[in-house]
Amino acid sequence: MILQQLHYTSTAVAPGPNGSGFRFTAASPELPITLLGEAEQLIAYEPPSDAPGCPSAEELAVFPVAFSHNRLSDGSRLLCRTVRTGPGRVGRHGNFHAHAVRLPEGGGLPGGLLPIEAWESPSWADRTPNGGIPQPLDGLVPARRIDKAGLFAFVHARAERLESFLTDVRTLFRTPDAQQILVIERDSAHIAHWVAIASAVLPRDLADRLTFTTYTRRPMLARHQIVGAFPDADFDYVSAAAQHRYRVHDCTGGPSPARAERDLWAAVAARVWLAGHPALFAEAARRTGVGPETADEADRLAALAAREGIALDSNGRTAAARWTRDQAQRGDLGPELRSRLLTTLAAGGTDRTPEEWTVLASLAEEFSRLASRTAAAPSGATCAPSSPARPRRPTHPSCASSPSSASPRRSASTTPPSCPC
Repeated sequence: MILQQLHYTSTAVAPGPNGSGFRFTAASPELPITLLGEAEQLIAYEPPSDAPGCPSAEELAVFPVAFSHNRLSDGSRLLCRTVRTGPGRVGRHGNFHAHAVRLPEGGGLPGGLLPIEAWESPSWADRTPNGGIPQPLDGLVPARRIDKAGLFAFVHARAERLESFLTDVRTLFRTPDAQQILVIERDSAHIAHWVAIASAVLPRDLADRLTFTTYTRRPMLARHQIVGAFPDADFDYVSAAAQHRYRVHDCTGGPSPARAERDLWAAVAARVWLAGHPALFAEAARRTGVGPETADEADRLAALAAREGIALDSNGRTAAARWTRDQAQRGDLGPELRSRLLTTLAAGGTDRTPEEWTVLASLAEEFSRLASRTAAAPSGATCAPSSPARPRRPTHPSCASSPSSASPRRSASTTPPSCPC
């Protein structure tokens, strides 16, 4: 598939209809002319208010990159990179160059690339091609500027904001009028990292449709699901709060938005990210085959996290235990997975809630089977390497308050692989 392209910048020729030198300087012949006016509104660029008017080459390199994924009126999408290129011939905002590709309705980037994976691709141009006709482009080469190591360092640096952000990401596709997410950073690359985090937790078909921009000077005019801006953006917090249009995540020192209740899925997802296991999101979506509205999505993700030994709080362990119980009742739990889940659930970690005790009690028969297998195993063989002791059969949840109960704070290395009561 050859991608339809367009280039937009200021030229030395006579001003266009709007009185400036900005115009489409190159476009694929097959690109519908009716979409050019719509595209023009999406690719304009205003630099930060404190940006130098006549930047040097070094200063130009640190201007924000406006990388956006936009939905067009005909159902197709426009993926665009806009950068400041110099002082310009007219206007106080200087010159910029926009290079965009159009993705057909129902189609995506060649090779299955997600839009955010084209961030700073070497395929993007910052000048108009000679002759005014774009060179054929059959795909965008990923630059890998957002790699796993960098992404893990990023989430750890912003760990306290992760759960709140993921809570809001989860709502983006629930209703057509879902609140937009506004992310305030001082570097457009950081906003691209937030978009990558969101894309990783969403099912792939939703991540492919996620609209975003990594920079805009006027966020209240943007219609993207995730909007990136700098602290000096033209944004009225009072008006935005009154309209209930935005969930504002000010990562330059402001607070994260609060909700009346914690989102269990987001709490587990944050721990999955911090543990360095983002592949679990794709596995969870693949196994369920559904989107974020599924009732047991949090339970499924919690179970996968428990399988990998990721530390969960009591609510997360309750969700994992609930999924384990339901799968066991349906006969869909293999022996190896059963053993790994039960061992993790038995290990605990933090104080257990009454809800967790109740679900663990419903797994009493499963723990009993695990105890029997462990007792029958050859000397030195156990269901968990760090748990050589024989497990005990779980009792009623009320034993949690009994003086003879095992301490819920015992570590996995000293706690037998059983319900810790």
